[in-house]
Amino acid sequence: MARREEPGRDQRRAWIALATVAELLPRVVDSGATAGSGLTTFEYMLLGALHSAGTPLRTGELASALDCPAPRVSKAVTRLEGRALVARSALDGDRRATEVSLTDQGRRTHRRALGEYTDFVFGSVLKGLAPGELDELAGLLGRVLENLTALSEGASGPESSDSVAP
Repeated sequence: MARREEPGRDQRRAWIALATVAELLPRVVDSGATAGSGLTTFEYMLLGALHSAGTPLRTGELASALDCPAPRVSKAVTRLEGRALVARSALDGDRRATEVSLTDQGRRTHRRALGEYTDFVFGSVLKGLAPGELDELAGLLGRVLENLTALSEGASGPESSDSVAP
């Protein structure tokens, strides 16, 4: 049996940095970027997907747009519906199928959150990064995202881990 090669220093540093950012980013953005609107980042993204679509979407379509499981979308829609930010409507011919649409309050909340989100992310999270660095970061993270997407399409391992060790 071949011996597995130990990760190098650069690999360990990159992994620890990526895992730390992945863990910290949602909490920091939730507390800073969308705090005024009371939205989580995921809820903000869900409202944004509905806004971008311009028409009501089924839960499955929202899940695809957000690249996440449908039950997560359904739970978020229930919370947002309780705040009158979205509305569900049954589709003709299928009692189980529903469409989700933005309410007027949802549009206003999304517009306000968009300003908060943009100001916070670009004024705080990405502060000090030059345009070339932002382009490089986007390219590198895009490649990591491709790897993760490929893994998630065929993986059957645990959904999350508390460990950041490679």
